[in-house]
Amino acid sequence: MAYQIKKTGKIVEDLELLNDNNEVDKVIHVDIDIDHIAKDFRKAQTALITAQKAVSDGADNTLEAYGNAVIDVFNLIFGVENTADILSYFDGKYTDMAIQIMPFISDIITPAIEKAVKSKKEL
Repeated sequence: MAYQIKKTGKIVEDLELLNDNNEVDKVIHVDIDIDHIAKDFRKAQTALITAQKAVSDGADNTLEAYGNAVIDVFNLIFGVENTADILSYFDGKYTDMAIQIMPFISDIITPAIEKAVKSKKEL
């Protein structure tokens, strides 16, 4: 039997930002090398969870830390340029942005990274 190796996967998705007429205004292309971001994603995810908990607990000056944690996750997933486009699209409405974009990250990106990390551990 031959020794088998397999390349780690990539996540390739498009996120469409719609205008007021429900037409595609901008397409954010996501092309992530999972192996490249897995470690940093886990750190960013942990920082985001910590910031969310601090906001929920009502600690002082936590909204800025939460916003920075969201931006760090976005920069990692979408890249700095696409994150700037997303911020511009939402016109400073950070809560709306998080509510609409975080399900994409939690439903699409996070499971793909977890699956890749798990399959890598099984090798």
